[in-house]
Amino acid sequence: MFSIRNRFLITMCFLIALASSVCLTFGAWLLFIQLKNSSLKLLNSAKETLQSSIEYEFLKLGSDTKILASLSDFIKEIESRQNFAVLKIAEKFQNESELSEVSSYDNDGNPISLGGDKKNTQFINFFSDSNNKPLFDGFKGALNGKSNSNLFVNSHVKIINISPIISAKQKVCGILSTSISLDNKFLEKTARLTGVDISFISKDKLISSSIDDVNEKNIITKEFEMNKITNNEKDKSWVSNNSYYLLFQIKSKSTDNKLYSLLSISNKENVYVFDSVKRFIILFGIFIIIISLIVSTFIASGITKGIKKLEKNAAALASGKLDVLIDTRSKDEIGMLAKSFDTMRKSVKQLIFNLNETNTSYQRFIPKEFIDILNKDDIKRVKLGDYLELNMTVLFSDIRDFTSMSENLTPKENFEFINSFLKFIAPIIKKQGGFIDKYIGDGIMALFPNESYNAILASREIVNELKNWNESRVLNNKIPLKIGIGLNSGKVIIGIIGEEKRMDATVIGDTVNIASRVESMTKTLNCSILMTEKTYHLLTEEQKQNMENMGEHKVKGKAESLMLYKID
Repeated sequence: MFSIRNRFLITMCFLIALASSVCLTFGAWLLFIQLKNSSLKLLNSAKETLQSSIEYEFLKLGSDTKILASLSDFIKEIESRQNFAVLKIAEKFQNESELSEVSSYDNDGNPISLGGDKKNTQFINFFSDSNNKPLFDGFKGALNGKSNSNLFVNSHVKIINISPIISAKQKVCGILSTSISLDNKFLEKTARLTGVDISFISKDKLISSSIDDVNEKNIITKEFEMNKITNNEKDKSWVSNNSYYLLFQIKSKSTDNKLYSLLSISNKENVYVFDSVKRFIILFGIFIIIISLIVSTFIASGITKGIKKLEKNAAALASGKLDVLIDTRSKDEIGMLAKSFDTMRKSVKQLIFNLNETNTSYQRFIPKEFIDILNKDDIKRVKLGDYLELNMTVLFSDIRDFTSMSENLTPKENFEFINSFLKFIAPIIKKQGGFIDKYIGDGIMALFPNESYNAILASREIVNELKNWNESRVLNNKIPLKIGIGLNSGKVIIGIIGEEKRMDATVIGDTVNIASRVESMTKTLNCSILMTEKTYHLLTEEQKQNMENMGEHKVKGKAESLMLYKID
């Protein structure tokens, strides 16, 4: 039979297999995240490349324009306003430098040639064309001898350079305007270089794109409309329909038309790879889990069989059945645990037995009722100074002429006599809901926290039992006994007095003192039971039967007289 250790190791092997599946899943997830991050990095790299390409086109256009503006033949023809000759030189240079447009103007903005358009016979002043309004400042700057280039957005995107044409006399003799279009061809070339699709958007319309498919262009437009960037955002990236997108704004001279570039890259391949790995891991994980459950269930049943037996034994012990038999025959660790458990059971049984004896011994000196009245569940919780003020009836009882009687008895006979007398009184008091607070020599002090009438019933029963006891004494030629019982009701203070190393439970108050004095009056009034007016008034009319008013009497220690009642 496998030990628990070996069974645990086997179980752990299967748990490790399960953990491996989880790790594989986590690894696949990390791979997907890495692929996603790689795609986002590629988009950011494409953004930088696009911006660099635009900057390059700026520099190239400025350089080409400067070369054209400095050609002597070109300057000569500009000065002489030979439109056809200017056009011829411009066209040749335009083809060699791959410029989109070349135009020249005089200092007043009148065209000298309309480069690239031989059929156009309309000559429009530069400042009269409203489309040129964003370029007015550039034209004026060229008149002052300064070149400038700007990104211009309208129905298409182009870079426009405006440069002065300076004559041999170092004077501005004309203005040269050149441009390069950032059209689909430019974006296709950049897309091949970066590996992502690039689109230019302005006024919610797609101006140019490296994408040929119409449906994909529509998707690009919709993605832009749903994910526009705010003024506080430099760029924005997101994932949609298995594609990654990066949107940012490109600075342009057009004040009304903002130009945005939307970069996109398909994530279909990454998703396919991840889905394939995910399906494999899920199937593999399900297989491992099923095998683990089957084997673990088989192994666990052997482990838990003995544990369940101990569980039942523990439940039996918890319910107080300390004699339950525990099976200790097993030779494995469960058997060792069972033996230890059985040893513990015996120790607990002996401990409880000793504790019960200790509590019983405590109750012989401090009544349990005292602990209950003080709202303590254990005598160990009782503290010096604990007290409670409440109403109850106090009973004092004493044997008449016991002093003279004890002179004829030995000390041993005295103790035997008192114990035999008190032995039949205590059960009567307890039966009527009271308890004995103190044994005072041959007398007792008892307390009745509930009904005052219970104290009267106990008193009558004590007197009746004494009569029966006296009959037995007379038969044995012994003197019959007489007792006096005094009852008083009222407020008392019940609590713990003494010091930390020696404490005692007691009841104090004027109610107690009066009950003691009333008991002394039974001898004076020659009766067995007396009670005060306070106790009398707590009784019902029916309970007041067989009671006699003995009038007011002075008692020791009290200035006022007390109304006393005899109980028959």
